[in-house]
Amino acid sequence: MGTVSTLPTVKAALITKLTPALGALGGIQVSYAWPGPNTDPESVFCGRLPFEGPLPPSEILRSEIAGIKTGRKQRQEEYVIPVTFHSFRPDLTVQDAATAEARAFLFLSKLEDVLADDPRLGLATLVQWAALGDVEIVAGSPIPWETGWLSLLVADVVVHARLT
Repeated sequence: MGTVSTLPTVKAALITKLTPALGALGGIQVSYAWPGPNTDPESVFCGRLPFEGPLPPSEILRSEIAGIKTGRKQRQEEYVIPVTFHSFRPDLTVQDAATAEARAFLFLSKLEDVLADDPRLGLATLVQWAALGDVEIVAGSPIPWETGWLSLLVADVVVHARLT
């Protein structure tokens, strides 16, 4: 039986690698998906922060036959895993705005390090490479949020994998 998609496996591996990389920064919540309304002030998760309103654009999995041969065909898969970096500071001061933004970019640098150190994410038999793609600075982040500043970055991790 073949693999339908490597996406769940690659997401789990990405979180497994990212957790210790962010651990040295102290107290950062790292999760497979949005942790819900109890999201910590500093968190990193796969996917996007849900906002009220229309749904964000859907992700697309693309696959194609990697080569022509007899028998079962290997397929080449390509997709994007969005990773959200969430940093909140509780006071509406200029310093808190700068700190929230700097921390979000520091979290992003840890993702970049993980991908540079192991572009196959420990999944050499599945992943050909994973690399940092576009980074969205949400709403011109940092933005005033409730009583403080929120900095939100969404980084695209572009993945190329081989399906059997």
